[in-house]
Amino acid sequence: MARNLLLWILKHQQKQRMNQLALPQDPFTLIKMAVPTFDLCRIPYCPVCFSLYQLKQLPPKCTYRETPQCNPCNTELFLTQSSFRSICIREGKMNPAYQIHPCYSPFYSIPIGTYITQMLDMWLCWFLLLHGIEDQMSKWSDEVLAQNDERIMDIQQGNSWKEMKWKTKAKDAKSLQLFFSLFVNWFNPRHNKLAGKQQSIVIVCMACLTLPPSIQQKFEYIFISWLIPGPQAPDMSTIGHLVSPLVDYLLAFEGPINIPTSNFPEGRLIETRLLTLIDDSGERHKVGEFALHSENFMCPWCMIRETDLLKVKLGPLRVGEEVKEMGKKWKKASKNQCMVLMRTNGVRFSELN
Repeated sequence: MARNLLLWILKHQQKQRMNQLALPQDPFTLIKMAVPTFDLCRIPYCPVCFSLYQLKQLPPKCTYRETPQCNPCNTELFLTQSSFRSICIREGKMNPAYQIHPCYSPFYSIPIGTYITQMLDMWLCWFLLLHGIEDQMSKWSDEVLAQNDERIMDIQQGNSWKEMKWKTKAKDAKSLQLFFSLFVNWFNPRHNKLAGKQQSIVIVCMACLTLPPSIQQKFEYIFISWLIPGPQAPDMSTIGHLVSPLVDYLLAFEGPINIPTSNFPEGRLIETRLLTLIDDSGERHKVGEFALHSENFMCPWCMIRETDLLKVKLGPLRVGEEVKEMGKKWKKASKNQCMVLMRTNGVRFSELN
């Protein structure tokens, strides 16, 4: 009896060792096996105005103009480097006759800055193939719609959510409507020390609002669209260059697109909408292209003046169509006219409109 028990223990330990040996010991290999790999795209950009360019059509200098009457940016977009590498010649190891002189070494050019981005269509295909993700969306939506009282428990009970126009029927089982929130922010990787070196890394990401609130902000369900290495953050006139490609992605998915999902391997009609911009006050004014707190009309919701803030009263509410028209006028105006329009209505042209 004791012999059989000892043999069973030895056999069990051998199996456990084999299972441990089958797992890679390197943490980078473990992360690579656990995390799905996406095809990341690198897009050249201007380090001053953050304008985007195609690699095959990249000019030597940036051609962006803030207004049609302004001078171009003219920032160098290429960095020229030499392929020469100095070699330490030691006695008996290398003949000096074989060393290449630096003036005869070949040169090559590389873009100064590149964005790192992933495609929304590839991320959606991976996201909707997750087991149980569609069931969680439908279960939470049914729970919200089942509320009979006036208590607000989720954004799905808001008017913007209910009045959104779709090209497919919401009750159709083979269609799925997805809402997203946009988050744009920049941080200093060297910590927020005023005495130290200042650097900003910009991140642009989206969260799916159709998910239950308990898992909306989890990292595994966040779509990271852009990662810009810096070293400086964009201003109000150049922040639109970061948002423009993401808006193009969302417009491409505005119509129903057939995507295979976990519950519908043959495909399901997917529509996406950007519902809200979630940021702190400064970034929200920048991304939304509204005036900052020092301007006359600093509020993105109403037309209250800065001098009337102490009255603690709302001004006339802004209307979406009027804001769009103000943005179009600002885009066509000269630089001096843009400053006048900003003081008059507090609105700039925004890619989100």
